Amino acid sequence: DVGCGPGVAARRAHTVGAEVIGVDPASVMLRVARVRWRSGARLDWRRGTAESLPVDDGWAQVLWSLATVHHWGDVDRALSEARRVLAPGGRLLVLERRVDDINAAGTASHGWSIEQPESFAELCRHHGFSNVAVGTHPGPTTLLSVLAS
Repeated sequence: DVGCGPGVAARRAHTVGAEVIGVDPASVMLRVARVRWRSGARLDWRRGTAESLPVDDGWAQVLWSLATVHHWGDVDRALSEARRVLAPGGRLLVLERRVDDINAAGTASHGWSIEQPESFAELCRHHGFSNVAVGTHPGPTTLLSVLAS
């Protein structure tokens, strides 16, 4: 879970049997996750960034980033890291909230414009992901996704 924040998604994956590493650059978020979700060896919290993941090569079957890709400083480096930590056949899942005003400030800017998933998908292909799909998921908040393997 890249950009795990307080660990909600990591904890959910853990409750259905996954071994999970939650990674976040903010030590305060990791402290919150550790206190909130005391759970043992199959759920681990580590400080790091998308560009420098503290995870062994080929460890992950799935690497996800939920509403955090817009914070990645170097998308190329982060995608190289994703390839490094994913096992053969592993999948990358990215979800971002759709935003209409890409010039918005504060949390209103947190997300992707309708064009950005295709650009991200193209970068995924450039980094060796072959099966890349872009999706739109309407709801109270429209989500945009990229799934790559």
